[in-house]
Amino acid sequence: MNAIVARETEVVRAQLKRNGVAIYQGDALFLDSHTVGVQGDGEEIRIKAEKVLIASGTRPAHSPEIPFDNHRIVDTDHLSGLGGLPKEIIVVGAGVVGLEFASFMAALGADVTLIDQRPALLEFVDRQIVEALSYHLRQLGVTFRLGEKVAQVGVDAKRDFVFAELESGKKVHGDALIYAVGRQANGDQLHLEAAGLAADSRGRVKVNEFFQTEVPHVYAAGDVIGFPALASTSMEQGRLAASHMFGIAFERMPDLFPYGIYTIPEISMVGQTEETLTSNRVP
Repeated sequence: MNAIVARETEVVRAQLKRNGVAIYQGDALFLDSHTVGVQGDGEEIRIKAEKVLIASGTRPAHSPEIPFDNHRIVDTDHLSGLGGLPKEIIVVGAGVVGLEFASFMAALGADVTLIDQRPALLEFVDRQIVEALSYHLRQLGVTFRLGEKVAQVGVDAKRDFVFAELESGKKVHGDALIYAVGRQANGDQLHLEAAGLAADSRGRVKVNEFFQTEVPHVYAAGDVIGFPALASTSMEQGRLAASHMFGIAFERMPDLFPYGIYTIPEISMVGQTEETLTSNRVP
């Protein structure tokens, strides 16, 4: 897994370099609305610009009740800490990310228990598609525990397993636990106040239809601005923001865009669900 991530990172880095993009590695903080300080290896570099684009993405959301050890109890950024494929895996969170991880681990031969406090999977997706996906995931060996809230997570050192205790009183055991409940946008780590901006409680930055923040020369795109937070839409948002920045003609973001969810099997949809159309009496 680490080898794949390193290779993909290098591909992106090479493309940036080939196109004459200067790369500064480090933590970026706004010093004012035109200046960013980048804290690298022991030194700070200051970069001034007429226009700024924030595209800092998200990180896995954490719960203080989950004792992450980056070895047996991990978030989705620390899967490599598992050091291999555990035989029995508990996945907490049955959103897009949780389902994707659960399905590929089941396909590799792990016994997966998927827990979510919501009673239904992927409520924004057509039910017929979700039912088909649920069937295939069960065939792969995924056990669903829906409508169940995790009360406590820990490691039983004596018997060498991870456990998740549910509010219903059930106890689920496994060799490892992956916590995949939501994402936190990284806008809260950029010292936005110095630029006259603020992130919301989930670290997201507010933008208008041209992807401008409340400070017009500062733009934002991608997961850091929230929904829909898909790779395809994020790239398009970045392109539109850059076009507006430099006065290049562009078409608006389309109202309809496809969702691609990389479970096994993959599912995709575009437009409204049959349930929404039925309730709105659209034949």
